[in-house]
Amino acid sequence: MTKNSGTNIEVTVPVGKATYTGTGTGGDCTSALGSTKVTVNSELCLASGASDTLSITGCEGKAVVFTLEITGTGPCKYSTAAVAGTFTTNTTPATVKVTEQEAKKLEGGFFCPASGKLDQDFDLYTDNLPTESPLTMS
Repeated sequence: MTKNSGTNIEVTVPVGKATYTGTGTGGDCTSALGSTKVTVNSELCLASGASDTLSITGCEGKAVVFTLEITGTGPCKYSTAAVAGTFTTNTTPATVKVTEQEAKKLEGGFFCPASGKLDQDFDLYTDNLPTESPLTMS
């Protein structure tokens, strides 16, 4: 956490620290195209608003970049300037809900869609080694 003013927070997530597991094959996420491994390729900056909203951007004005590896099709890399989400206060861990956020293809083969929409729920944890602690936003 880089800022906590009591009403707004800012969090930086280094490359490689945003991890996703889902209900697909081998713990992959699910999509209309099948089980999908998600890799976030950029540092992420999260900032809360005053009304339980969260903005996720690449840090320092960069885009959010991620790779989806859909089983059997190979990697597809996507980008978006920002992702908007909402969260419920006073839950542990804090869960962020992202709905219908568009990203466009940067790289990938014929089977990679030109764009797609992110729909996801994810939990926030601090990286207090040796264990992670759930983050609560109130």
